[in-house]
Order: sequence, then C-alpha cells, then structure tokens
Amino acid sequence: MNKLDLSKTYKTLTILGCLLGGMIMSTAKATAQPADSESPKMELRFLFLDESPGAYYLKKEDTFSVLSDSPYKISPVIRPLTEELLEIYKELPNPEAPETMQRIQIGKLTASLEMGSSLIVLTPIKNMAADTSRPKYQVNVYGSDSNEFPKNSIRILNLSNAPFACEFNKDRQLIAPYSSNIIKPDTDSKNRLRYKVAARKAEGWELLDNGVMLLRADERVTGVLIYSPSGMRHTFSESEMEFFGEPKPGYYWLTYTD
Repeated sequence: MNKLDLSKTYKTLTILGCLLGGMIMSTAKATAQPADSESPKMELRFLFLDESPGAYYLKKEDTFSVLSDSPYKISPVIRPLTEELLEIYKELPNPEAPETMQRIQIGKLTASLEMGSSLIVLTPIKNMAADTSRPKYQVNVYGSDSNEFPKNSIRILNLSNAPFACEFNKDRQLIAPYSSNIIKPDTDSKNRLRYKVAARKAEGWELLDNGVMLLRADERVTGVLIYSPSGMRHTFSESEMEFFGEPKPGYYWLTYTD
C-alpha cells in the first residue's frame, strides 16, 4: 500500500489557494475599477422663455438636432461626452422668402465637466441694432453643485416677476421674484410629500399646482416658476381658442428630477 505524501499535497493546495486568491483579487479590482475611474457626467437641460413661435436646435459640427419644439418647456437631457462648444439656433421665418424658415443662432456656450447637471435658460433681450431679424438672447446657467444642492432636496427657481409661495408638507417658503432657494423637506416612508404652489397676483394669491411629489434619497427635484404674457398660447389649437377665447397672461410651475 502506497503512502500518501502529505507535504506535497499541502504544497499543491497552498499554490492553488494563492492562484485562486490572486484571481479573485484581480477580478474584484477589475470590477471596481470602472466605478473609481468613472469620469464626471454632464446632464444639460434647456428652457426657452420666449413668446415667438419656432423650434430650437442644437448644432454640433454640421448636424442639427431638436432641443425643444416650443418655448416654456424643459427640454430632454443632453449629455455631452467631452468639453465642447454648443451652438443654439432658433427656427424663424425667412424675411427674404416668407413661406420658408431659416435657422438663426441665438446663443452659444462651452459645455464643461464642472457643469454637471445644469439648467440652461435662454431669454430674448431687446435688440437695439437695425437688423431686428437676428434676435439676441441672454444665456443663464443654473448649476447643481452637490455641496449647495445635495441629494434628497428641492431647488426652487423663481424666474418670474412676482413672488410666490410653496408648501412641501409643513415646510412653507416665500420666494421673491428672480430668486431661488433650496430646501430639504421630510417625506413619508414611500418617499412622498404633498406640495402646493401659488403665485401672488394683483387680485390675490392664485394656486398653480397642488399634488403629491416623489423625492427619493438619491434624487433632486428642481421646480421653476415662469410667466407667459401670452398665457402659453402655443399650447392651444385654433379650435380651442375659438371655443375658449384667447388665453390670458399667467404663471406656470415646471419641474424635473435628476
């Protein structure tokens, strides 16, 4: 009967154990590495505070893509992969051929990694030049610095000319015209909270929105109050305006989550 050499068996098991341990550690490093080396992401949204009709475009090299088909609505997310120049165009009637449309540049900015998740607001300004066919727009960027705007919080932007009040559960805020605030309200066990938003008009307070909002621990909500002198006329069909009449100037509450 042959004797079993336990020393050789032990050495073999030790070598196999080291090899397996090295493979597991290498696999763990390879799995964890993408998270450690993940570069910052840009998530850009656009909002056009503009009464004139026409779609808005983003130009990259020689390609145009639609940013928004109408004003007063927050665009889908744009995710530039690198720092690059973003050129923004608006579609307007061509004065030389009234039945055709032309795209006119109304703004540009350089996307940078520091922007992170940002809301970019474009507002037309009075054009004092003789050529009024080329409108000028003011570009404002509202960033999302995690130190100032942490997760599980709500940012309120008042881009209108009136003060407005908001209530998130029992947290009440009064936001002055053209100002902002960040709050971190309590939610229930399902991450929900009740909210109310009202704008102050000459005849008193007008309730704009009233409902339930979802705010998860890893999310942030941005609420924007805007004013439309035409009462969002572009959102009504001709038949609706014939039946209901011309819309009146009004305030509106827009939100998005990131």
